[in-house]
Amino acid sequence: MLKLDRLTKAFGSAVVVNEVSLEIGSGEIHSLVGENGAGKSTLIKMLSGALAPNAGVISLDSQPIFLHSPLEAKELGISAVFQELDLVPTISIAENIVIGRYPMSRGRIDWGKAEEHAAALLAELGITIDTRRRLDECSVAIRQLVAIARALDNDSNLKLMILDEPTSSIDSNEVQHLFRVLKRLRDRGLSIIFVSHFLDQVFEISNRISAMRNGSLVGSYEATDIGKEELVQEMLGRQLSLQHPMAFRQPQTGVPALEAEGIGRKGEIGPVSIRVERAEAVGLAGLLGSGRTSVMRMLFGLDRIGQGTVKAGGQRLKLKSTMAAIKARIALVPQDRKMEGIFAQLSVRENIVAGLQARAGWLRKISRKRQQEIARRYVESLHIDLPGIETPAGLLSGGNQQKVLLARWLALNPAILLLDEPTRGVDVGAKEQIERLIAKLCEEGMAALMVGTDIEEMCRTSHRVVVMRAKKSVAELANEEISIERLAGIMAEGHG
Repeated sequence: MLKLDRLTKAFGSAVVVNEVSLEIGSGEIHSLVGENGAGKSTLIKMLSGALAPNAGVISLDSQPIFLHSPLEAKELGISAVFQELDLVPTISIAENIVIGRYPMSRGRIDWGKAEEHAAALLAELGITIDTRRRLDECSVAIRQLVAIARALDNDSNLKLMILDEPTSSIDSNEVQHLFRVLKRLRDRGLSIIFVSHFLDQVFEISNRISAMRNGSLVGSYEATDIGKEELVQEMLGRQLSLQHPMAFRQPQTGVPALEAEGIGRKGEIGPVSIRVERAEAVGLAGLLGSGRTSVMRMLFGLDRIGQGTVKAGGQRLKLKSTMAAIKARIALVPQDRKMEGIFAQLSVRENIVAGLQARAGWLRKISRKRQQEIARRYVESLHIDLPGIETPAGLLSGGNQQKVLLARWLALNPAILLLDEPTRGVDVGAKEQIERLIAKLCEEGMAALMVGTDIEEMCRTSHRVVVMRAKKSVAELANEEISIERLAGIMAEGHG
């Protein structure tokens, strides 16, 4: 159905995709895997008309095609959902889905019909929501599903759907529902390119798998013909233990770093109680909509706390602003790095020192030389892969952007690190590096509170886990009590 012949893309002297030849069959789910920076996103941007190749040919149904825009790709039946969602946050869910294809009545947009149509598409994905809500009022997971619904809304012309990390912010229930939808679409003859760092999901959903490394295709395989460890070795060019040991499951130091007692807002969220001790990593688990991100936002002063108390180092806090949190040595790495984290057009150097400069005040300018020293130190210690510290942060891969965000907050020497989906959208190698970094920081005395949708990762990286359900904290597990089965059971209780 789709054929790529020696497709190549370079930015200046840097070759990002190098002579990739690949075939996608009609009615198959074909997964594309590789490290951050392997060239996957650039490749799918060429397939969707967002970037033009420097060389090579794309053929659709045996006919060469030349894509000058995403609109041309959609007209030919190719639709893409990118990891960094290209949605409009200030308009409604419904308008995001029908934008460019508005239902009309008597020369005007029929908003009632648009809202009904959007609701029906989301219902196919298992989501019931008021489609009149503004998108920026929704979680990242809901935005992800809105983007997928928009891609599906391309009538019978749709031949190929490209999904870049579609499950990075949705929990296991939503993943299974999405997979049922994708399999149903595949059985109708739709071809799907599925890009993901979740290898268990890749093996579950794929007919075939292609691996990229350093801009080149290193192999394509039937999903049943290759094992997980062999695939990881193809992706990384080296062996990697997928069950790497973590230095966790010890601390109960008895020294409180962060104590939240009965926090919340009446009728919206809470009560939530969490205690994080010095040198401890605590996981905050729960299904989509359980309130995990809201808790992190309250603890960083982004959202109002209407009830309860928060203490840091035994001192009661009034978290009326993010600056109050920063002064209490609390830092937050947010879930949505594009909307809430990275300054895409600023350099890596400027991104890393932004927190330090904000704390110092704009009248106390950090010298350029000092900025460079700080940036280089963290680029080296966090193994951030980039051409140089003056590279715009928006040009980095997702995993490297995440490390830049970590560097920004580590430069402030926080006592408490709030991590909302710290490994979202990063490859297996970068995930291991980030997990080991968090373990090292805890060994050095830092306290960490982490939100994650990957239960296995949470079990592996937490000393204790607090479970949320229906926007309340309902259970706490420690040491030997922590298991995938136990966590999943508590999270899903009442969700038959």
